[in-house]
Amino acid sequence: HPIVLTEPVRDLSRPAIAVDRSGRAWVFYSENANYSAALHKPNGPAPDFELWARPITGDTPGTAIAISKAPGADVFPTAATDSSGRVWVAWQGWRNGKAQIFAATQNGDSFSTPTTVATSSGNEWNPTIAAAAGGRVTIAWDSYRNGNYDLFVRTHASNQWGPERAIAASARYEAHPSIAYAPDGRLWIAYEEGSENWGKDWGADESSGFALYQGRAIRVRVLEPDGKALTTVQDIGAIAPGAATARLTQAFRQSATNDWITPVPDRWKNRPRSTATQALPSPKNSYPRLTVDASGRVWLAFRSNHPTWWSPLGTVWTEYITSYSGKEWMEPAYIAHSDAVLDNRPAVVSPKPGELMIVASADGRKEFEGPGRRIRVAAATKKGGKKGGVKGKAGMVVNDPYDFDLYASTLTLGPAPAKPELTTAPVIAPSGPTDEPEQKAIATMREARVAGKYKLARGEFHRHSEVSADGGGDGSILDQWRYALDAAHMDWVGCCDHDNGGGREYTWWTAQKLTDIFYAPGRFVPLFSYERSVRYPEGHRNVLFAQRGIRTLPRLPITDREPRRRAPDTQMLYQYLKQYNGIVAMHTSGTNMGTDWRDNDAQSEPFVEIYQGERQNYEMPGAPRANSAQDSIGGWEPLGFVSLALEMGYKLAFEASSDHISTHMSYANALTTGFSRAELLDAFQKRHVYGATDNILAEFSSGPHIMGDEFSTATKPEFQVRLSGTAPFAKVHIIKDNQYVYTTEPKTAAVKFSWRDANPTPGKLSYYYVRGEQTDGEVVWVSPMWVKYTGN
Repeated sequence: HPIVLTEPVRDLSRPAIAVDRSGRAWVFYSENANYSAALHKPNGPAPDFELWARPITGDTPGTAIAISKAPGADVFPTAATDSSGRVWVAWQGWRNGKAQIFAATQNGDSFSTPTTVATSSGNEWNPTIAAAAGGRVTIAWDSYRNGNYDLFVRTHASNQWGPERAIAASARYEAHPSIAYAPDGRLWIAYEEGSENWGKDWGADESSGFALYQGRAIRVRVLEPDGKALTTVQDIGAIAPGAATARLTQAFRQSATNDWITPVPDRWKNRPRSTATQALPSPKNSYPRLTVDASGRVWLAFRSNHPTWWSPLGTVWTEYITSYSGKEWMEPAYIAHSDAVLDNRPAVVSPKPGELMIVASADGRKEFEGPGRRIRVAAATKKGGKKGGVKGKAGMVVNDPYDFDLYASTLTLGPAPAKPELTTAPVIAPSGPTDEPEQKAIATMREARVAGKYKLARGEFHRHSEVSADGGGDGSILDQWRYALDAAHMDWVGCCDHDNGGGREYTWWTAQKLTDIFYAPGRFVPLFSYERSVRYPEGHRNVLFAQRGIRTLPRLPITDREPRRRAPDTQMLYQYLKQYNGIVAMHTSGTNMGTDWRDNDAQSEPFVEIYQGERQNYEMPGAPRANSAQDSIGGWEPLGFVSLALEMGYKLAFEASSDHISTHMSYANALTTGFSRAELLDAFQKRHVYGATDNILAEFSSGPHIMGDEFSTATKPEFQVRLSGTAPFAKVHIIKDNQYVYTTEPKTAAVKFSWRDANPTPGKLSYYYVRGEQTDGEVVWVSPMWVKYTGN
């Protein structure tokens, strides 16, 4: 029977467990001590996730012990028991906005002071731990210190920590290690390998990088006690699934091609019209978990999207198990009742030699019957039953048929048939730091003070993950956070998904919790966000809050195209935003996801996603990267151009964000007086924000006023423009009331000039904004100022 360890209404995160020499189970978990005090309070105390341990003797929990006590989130514990029966725990701890790896050891009924296992200039992630005979304990993790993810291990022996050792340190994505010691003392290591330039430029207009989930392969390494690196004589890629197909038995193999590893910078140029840039077919094998049983049999579990399957919850990922028989890997066994999201990691344990138990949580998404399933269940007015409905009116959705349940499976193969045959591991050339130029450009932006007082905060709030029903190509939700923190070096982000996962409470709660885990006041400021999609003519909008605890908003029926009238659903959305001090931004306004601008509320909708990396620019016809009748990704709806909204008198600032798949080419840059959630939201509400496709510094002012402001003047308005680009600017335009009124061709990366409007119309409120176009195609959209000339 379940043992209750914590009280209800607590903010807890991912547990781990290990058993000491006396048979006590130690359960480790992270808890946010400030959850209740900060809920629904934008200016409440910062989240504080600390690591706790609680022993269980028999069925009785003991007193919880605080293991970490430092400011910053201490999360994602992993635990093991050494050969003397002592329990060890390792975890990721955030200090001053940087992630380190820590460890602590059991001392009877308490634990040691945390020891720093790994720290560097980059963030350290995903610790895993294993123990060997003779007292050795090894921790593996991945690190972004070189501008890409590399894999390291460090071993504690003879009462001291040895040096770090790089296991995989190429320019590829090498992450999510799992380790296990075999009885012969060898350390087995499995990890994920992704492409080079992970999380760099990818979208409709660029492909010099790769998006977050455009290929994942499982790799295996074995370390001899003397440190020699080996691998299995048969590559696991020979049996692991390759590019997914619709048939379980029709699997390509992971090792069939490596074309997906190296970017093709010109690939975007060959995309068909009205179609997003397509990635090459690739394997999607993730989250390996190793264990070695007492006989020496090596077991490996991993996650895959093969066979291709989709349900109302989205893409179906399932678990596979394989084993190394001595010279060959077993054909992967498909584990029933393991269907769920991508980042779902079933527990694997060997109760006896030759046997493996897999405990998985499944949400039943592979049992596809279509959205009508819920209506049929409700119409039948069934009572009881896990997947049944409850009594209600026929046709009313009264029960969600998808939720998580635990399932245990056992796989028996017998003890290891032979000593594993191994060969020297291939050596992939290590890489040095890969993003130094980018970091310099970002440092310039962070050091800038616009108008002498505003700091720049780079970010975005339109990303998707495994949680979205259409997020099969986006990757895990944790990879969205890795991307924002590491590959894009953002200062803020809003993450993620359509209604935080279809409005379901569990996925909403997960998104909210991660937004608090990664909050580092003054350094990285995530906001609470989701996409609320309503088709044209009402439009898809991204929602943003500074406070935790606001559920997603359901829909009212959509309005017809004609007659054009206010949409009740959008008006309801504005009221909801006013109640909770939230804001929204329309996206892809000139597509089937857009709008004819029948609705706007200046308080609730102060800005618009003028550009997104997955698709195009919706500023005005003929603008750089703009959609057209001949090439419009997502459909063609010309009444959605932002220029028409400005013409209607809507006061909209500009921002850029990514949407699905795209990375590293869409930024919403806020001009803020401070780096707190409330201050960031205030900047957006004041329209102090601009959009860009690269790390471009922009200043646009008129006297004491800056972009986004509205003011009156009795003198002819004069504007100051300053841009600092990542390449020379081919053109810089000032646009007034949708007309080009000034253009310069500076051919330099640093641009500074003033311009006076010699012909303002007395009494008219005009809007002025700046567009900068670099010689390499990068663009910056500097938000308008609204100026009424009161002179003669």
